[in-house]
Amino acid sequence: MTKVNTSAKDPIASTRLTLKDGWRALVALRDPKGNVLSPSDWEKLLADPRWLLDGDGRRLKSDECGSVRVRTIRVGARDLCVVVKVQKQASRFKGFFRNLRSARAVRTFRTAVKLQAMGVASEYPLAALEQRKGLWSTKNIYISNYIESRNLYYFLREDLATFGHREPACRRTVARQIAEIFAGLHNGGLWHRDAKAGNFVVQVSGNLCKVMLVDLDGIKPYRLCRRRNRFRSLAKLASTVLCHRSIHSSDYRRTFSTYCEFTDLREDCRKTYRELATRAVAVRLLSMATSAMEGRGIFVDANG
Repeated sequence: MTKVNTSAKDPIASTRLTLKDGWRALVALRDPKGNVLSPSDWEKLLADPRWLLDGDGRRLKSDECGSVRVRTIRVGARDLCVVVKVQKQASRFKGFFRNLRSARAVRTFRTAVKLQAMGVASEYPLAALEQRKGLWSTKNIYISNYIESRNLYYFLREDLATFGHREPACRRTVARQIAEIFAGLHNGGLWHRDAKAGNFVVQVSGNLCKVMLVDLDGIKPYRLCRRRNRFRSLAKLASTVLCHRSIHSSDYRRTFSTYCEFTDLREDCRKTYRELATRAVAVRLLSMATSAMEGRGIFVDANG
């Protein structure tokens, strides 16, 4: 009998599947449009998950940490355009402890479900797979719904100016939605340690712009240094768009003031904004220095 996990705090019904060769999966039982995805259909599709490790599909990213591709999968009678993220396991000493935990794909799936429950605009999780040998997690794959969009970096650089007389309204919309995402994370006890522009996408439909958060690996619960981590995300995002002439100082202020409104941050807002501006410039300069040093074969820890 399949056990379905769902609750008011967990709006995406999901179930666990045990597959062959040590593979197991956590799968959603509905797609983003609400269509049913049955456990038996998932079992047929994922009977041998190794086909997800091949290089089929359009590549979005590929590096030493893994690969990200867009491809179409068929779950029962439904064709879904998805993002397949294959993540390599850590092989160094610290990887010893990481590989004892649930795979990163499974943790990302759970984070995505939590964000959906919190109402944070973000990618929709469909499946997380991991292969284990004994206590060790050896392979993991995360599958989410593909969003036809542009990442925030390219949207600001190339698309914003095409809106003509609607550009001011688009700026306000994007600024407000970014603030809503950060505020939603904060109010839910979370922060994003890698909130760069490439991890946000903008979906344009007619006159409407919708900002969504993707690549959720960097989302963590608050622990120590709550205040520092709270504003670290804002500074990180600002640092990645500082180079754009299309971004005005009013855009930064609008985003921050809206964030303050949603999080009831009322004291010392001006002082905090100045601190963030200084930190964003520092992060940008450090990133540039890191790139230059690495180009000369010198390693610099950009995370400080």
